[in-house]
Parts: sequence; structure tokens; C-alpha cells
Amino acid sequence: MEGLLAAFALATSPGLRLCQVTPLTPPKRPLSAWMLWLGDHRQSIRDSLPAEVPYSETFKEAGRRWQCLEEEEKEKYEKLASDEREAYKQAVQDFVAAGGVMPGAKPKRDPAIPKKPMTSYMLFIHDHRQEIKDSLPLDGPAGQFFVEAGKRWSALDDSAREPYKARAEQLRAAYLKEMKDFLAKGGVITEKKRPVRKRTRGKKVQRRDPLEPKKPQTAWMLWLQENREQIAAELPTDQRSMADVTQEAGRRWKVLGAKEKVPFLKKADAEKAKYLKEMQEYEAFLAGS
Repeated sequence: MEGLLAAFALATSPGLRLCQVTPLTPPKRPLSAWMLWLGDHRQSIRDSLPAEVPYSETFKEAGRRWQCLEEEEKEKYEKLASDEREAYKQAVQDFVAAGGVMPGAKPKRDPAIPKKPMTSYMLFIHDHRQEIKDSLPLDGPAGQFFVEAGKRWSALDDSAREPYKARAEQLRAAYLKEMKDFLAKGGVITEKKRPVRKRTRGKKVQRRDPLEPKKPQTAWMLWLQENREQIAAELPTDQRSMADVTQEAGRRWKVLGAKEKVPFLKKADAEKAKYLKEMQEYEAFLAGS
């Protein structure tokens, strides 16, 4: 009995409690000027409307009042939002410096990991890039470079492709040797693992809120939609899986000229602005419900 009492006294001593580690909590994202203003005026706006009016009308009325708000009053909330953003940035820096990892943060790639070698097709493009580029009109459609490159590659016979295949094999052999040496020296490659879906038999599956706005597509995804079928048609018949097409599309997007990317970037920005506005209204609706 005395031993148990001594153990309990040790476990509950102030000194031991001081040694307990508090888990790191990532800082919360700051509110926008609109959200700060809405937090101060939501109830008064709701009270000014008839009781039978749906709650969604509160946010529509709040939006109208925000649009008509005097600049001086708006600047006050914009200043508060700016201060919160700066405080958030500092909090994130402190959190990361203390060893925390922000949700969704991508791990940094080890620069010592050998880079994957180029394929025979990519070596062909590398050798003829300028030649193909000069043969095309400057005002042509986006992705015309890879369409032309794909046609030229498809038109090559086996003897013309052989040098590129030989170079690709040499690069692959060198890559495998470098990778072997890297791993032998203790190098580690972190593979991206897909989350394992748990069986939900007999359990209710939590579904996405149908009222939540859908995330906008990126410029890359918009471009891929327009070019996926064409890219697939230009690849060898045994390399047309979704993964192969997406990988090839990624290579093409990386080397696509800035001018060709502009229409997709503009469209993506417009979709993002619309999404952010809808999310503000949605989050405000959840906060007030």
C-alpha cells in the first residue's frame, strides 16, 4: 500500500507535470476583412430582417452592406485583417521552427536523390526543340509544339529511334547505379502512399456537405482537360494508361511557354476568385448557424 501511495505521489508531483510535453498545435488561419466585419454585424443585420426570412438572406444583406460600406470603415477592418495575417505568418514560422508541420505541407525533396532519366521521346524533343519551335506560327493554339513533336516522333522509323533508345538506356543504367549508391550510403526515399480506405460496412459514411462550394480547377487541370485526348493519341498504344498520360502531360506543361499558359492562368484566377467569395459566404453561414 505504501508503495502505491509513493508511486501516486511521484506521478502527480509538480516537477513531473512540468516535464510533460504539450503537443504542438498549428496556428489557425486569419479571418479576412469581410469576415471580421461580418462577425461584428451579423446579429444586428439578422435582427433587422423579418423573423420569417431564411438565414441565407442575412448573408446576402450583409454582402450588400459590405459593398456599400464607406472606405474609411472598410479600411479599419482591412487593417485588422492585415495585422492578423502578419501575426499568422509569424506564428507559422514559430510553429515550424519548433518542429511542427503545417497541415498539407509538402516535404522537401532531398537534393541528393538522383533525378529520374529522360525517356527516348524526351531526348528527341530536347534535340529538336528549337527546330520544331521555329517551324510553328507564333499565334498558334496552345500545345501545338507537342502536337508537332508527337507527329515527328511517330513518323520516325526504328532505325531513327534507335540512337535515342540507346541513350535512354545509358541514362537509365547510370540512374540505377546512382540510386544504388545513394541507398547504400543510407539515403532514404519517402514514397507517397495512398491512404488506405477503411471498410465502412455497417457504418455511416460521412459525406461531403452539398452546400460547400467545389474547389476551383488549377490552370494545369484546365489545360489538361483540353489536351488529354490529344496527348493520349500521340503516345504508344501500350503507354496510354491514365498515369502515363498524366505523366506526359506534366512534362509538356512544364516546358509550355508563358504565352501559351496565360489563357489558362486567367481562367483559373477567375474561378479561384469566385470560389473564395462563395467560401466566405459558406463559412459565414456555418459560423452563424
